[in-house]
Amino acid sequence: MAPRVPDTHRSRQSLVAALLDTRFEHQVTPYLVRWVYLGTLTFVAFGEVFSLLWLWALASWIGAAMWLAAPVLLGVGLVLVLAVRIACERTLAQLGKWSTHPTT
Repeated sequence: MAPRVPDTHRSRQSLVAALLDTRFEHQVTPYLVRWVYLGTLTFVAFGEVFSLLWLWALASWIGAAMWLAAPVLLGVGLVLVLAVRIACERTLAQLGKWSTHPTT
């Protein structure tokens, strides 16, 4: 019996299809990395909106000087997204999906 060749005409497999693949022809980790990154973006976006609303409420109570904390709050969200993005890229690079040295 000839070995089964994965379908190359399909542009994208679903996560469910990759999970049900008993021959292990498709990797699940790239799908999970994508969802972890999208979940992080969503979480950080809601966190930033909530913290800016919280800051607005404090600024109306304490004073406008509270708005000086806004860049710090936005910077924390940016650093968190960058850290997760780097971890996701490193995971994919270790799997061999991406080369470790980008071509220019």
